[in-house]
Amino acid sequence: MESPPTQQAPLASDRRGLPVTVVMLLALGVWASALVPVDWLSHDTQVFRVRTGSASELAEAIRQTPRACVYVDEPVSTFSARGRLRFLAAGKRLAHDHGSLRVRFFMIEREFAEDTRAWLDGLRDERVDFMGRNRRMRGYGGLIWLEHGRVVDADDRGGYNLSDSDMEERTLALWNR
Repeated sequence: MESPPTQQAPLASDRRGLPVTVVMLLALGVWASALVPVDWLSHDTQVFRVRTGSASELAEAIRQTPRACVYVDEPVSTFSARGRLRFLAAGKRLAHDHGSLRVRFFMIEREFAEDTRAWLDGLRDERVDFMGRNRRMRGYGGLIWLEHGRVVDADDRGGYNLSDSDMEERTLALWNR
């Protein structure tokens, strides 16, 4: 006759390696995650980037961009600093929520610099007179929307009272067709 199968108690030696194995697998997972490109982990339809520089450094890239949103900054102005933060917040939301618009973002560093004035004069658009030809710059920062280097809209309230939701709404009104 056959005897009933007996259960064997697990040996303590079988479980001793388990904590070490778990720690090694966790360490391997953390290490491997560093090898995965960031855009694989992102759910953004477009990665948010802002090219920053002087007007002369950015002018050609702005001219070649189908849809550009340009913040003209003055780093020593409190109003402009607030506008810069609002611009970055609006740009990040636009890139995340409306990446299909393919808007590129630029920040010109010095509103009062000679090359900024020359670039603004070269745009030949009365909507940027608040910054360029009339020399009535106030240090508030300004926002300019362009298509292939041509002004489609502009606002001189960049840091004064233009909110990030205002910036987002105006961008969508221009290009969310």
